[in-house]
Amino acid sequence: STAQFVDEMDAVSLGLIALGMQAEDKVALISHNNRCEWNIMDHGIMQAGGIGVAMTAAVGANIGVQQYARARRIAWTGTGAVLAIAGLICFTVTVVPGRWLDRFTADPDARAAGVLYLQIAGPFSAFFGAGQALYFASQGTGRMLRPVLAGVFRLAVVVSGGALAATAGWGLAGVFGPAACELAVIGIGRAACLLGPEWRPQRGSATSI
Repeated sequence: STAQFVDEMDAVSLGLIALGMQAEDKVALISHNNRCEWNIMDHGIMQAGGIGVAMTAAVGANIGVQQYARARRIAWTGTGAVLAIAGLICFTVTVVPGRWLDRFTADPDARAAGVLYLQIAGPFSAFFGAGQALYFASQGTGRMLRPVLAGVFRLAVVVSGGALAATAGWGLAGVFGPAACELAVIGIGRAACLLGPEWRPQRGSATSI
């Protein structure tokens, strides 16, 4: 409802102010812009006097005026923030997985499987977050072939690795191993996309600043 939207927007504004946000501070937004949470955050930032900056739009604006170096800096900065925050969360759930799993199940078998997964794949989950951030940033270039191919390769890794583990009878640990690998693959693969020509100035382009 409209009242709920306003209440949540107010909560965002008050939270940002409490965190020390000043007028005209820039706040990075990394999300699908068709999600209601994106609109709540964006309006909350503006109401508090800040400026919401989505990586897709910021990268696209700089690519459009051939400021390639600045576009890369935006992508790396936003992704670095995601990697740091996601890394802290992943480290926490890897070290104390029970605190997380207790919120969802008390079944001992399900809990044991969850602990095993978090211990094997948990440390690599931050790479998935970084990969998603880079995917949104790459949308600003208007050329998505490489990021999409990285996602396809990730799928191939987890499907082939999982099938091999199931066929060989390696158990859950063997299945979770490829899951950890695919999380690393998507992060590293999409980071490598920044080396592509869509992120690099072409001959005759404007000087990047």
